[in-house]
Amino acid sequence: MNNAFSFQRLSLLIRKQWAENSRFYGLASLALFGVMAMVFIFFWLMMDFPNYHEDQTAIIYFVGLFLVGSIFSSTAFNALGEKEKGQYWMSIPATHAEKLVTAILFSMVLFFVIYTAVFFLVKMLAVQYIKMQMASDPKISFTRFLNKETLSDNNTKAVLGYLLLGFLAIQSIFLLGSIYFKKYAFIKTVIIVIAFFALYIVAVAKLFKGFLPENYYWEGYRVVFNNIPNDNTIYHQYSFGEVFKEVLLAIVKWIWAPVCWVMAWFRLREKEI
Repeated sequence: MNNAFSFQRLSLLIRKQWAENSRFYGLASLALFGVMAMVFIFFWLMMDFPNYHEDQTAIIYFVGLFLVGSIFSSTAFNALGEKEKGQYWMSIPATHAEKLVTAILFSMVLFFVIYTAVFFLVKMLAVQYIKMQMASDPKISFTRFLNKETLSDNNTKAVLGYLLLGFLAIQSIFLLGSIYFKKYAFIKTVIIVIAFFALYIVAVAKLFKGFLPENYYWEGYRVVFNNIPNDNTIYHQYSFGEVFKEVLLAIVKWIWAPVCWVMAWFRLREKEI
C-alpha cells in the first residue's frame, strides 16, 4: 500500500466508518436529545421560573459540549483496547494519518454539528413552551441573550471564541488519551490533565517566587512592580510589548490541538496489538 496520504482512501474510510456505526450515531443522537431535554426541564424551565434568562442556556451548552464531547472523544480508538478489534483496525488498508483524520472528523466535527443541532432544537422547543406560558401567565418573563447586539459585542465574541478553541483543545487531548490508554481512557486522561496543570502551577509559582524581587508579580506576558503594597492602582509594568503579547496569545490558543494530533500520529505508528 502507498504510504502517501490519499484523499480517495480517506473518503472510502469515512464512508466505511459511517456504514459500520451509523446506527450507533443515530441512537446516540436520540439519547442526547433525551438527556438535553431533561437538562433543560430541570436546570432551566423549573429552576428559572418565572423569570427566564436565555444566557443560562449558554452555560448548559458549553458544560455539555465539554463534558459529553470529552467522553465521546475518549472512545475514538476504543478498538485498540481489544486484541481482535485492534488487529482488524490495524489491518484496514489506510495510512495512520488517514485513520487519524477520520477519527478527528467523527469525534470532533460530526459530534460538534450533531450536539449543536440537538441543543438548538431543544432550546427552540423550550422557548416556544415559555412563550405559550407567557400568554396565559403575565408574571412569566423571558430575557434574550443571543441577539444582534450581544453577538456584535467584541467581548462576547472573544469569550465564545476562547470557549470553542478550548473545546478543540480538550477534544484533542482526550483523543490522544484514547490511543495511549487501553482501558478507562477518560478517567486516566482526566487524572493526567489535572496532574499536569497542578504541576505547572506549582512550578511557575516556585520559579517566579525565586527569581522575582519582593512586590514584583508575573502576569502571563509581563512583570508588574507594585509601588505601594495592597494598592493595585499604582504600579509599573515591564513587558515585551503588544506584538509579543499577541504572538504568545496566538500560540497558547492554537498550539494544543496540532501538538496533540502530531503526538497521536506518532503514537499510532508505534502502536502494537
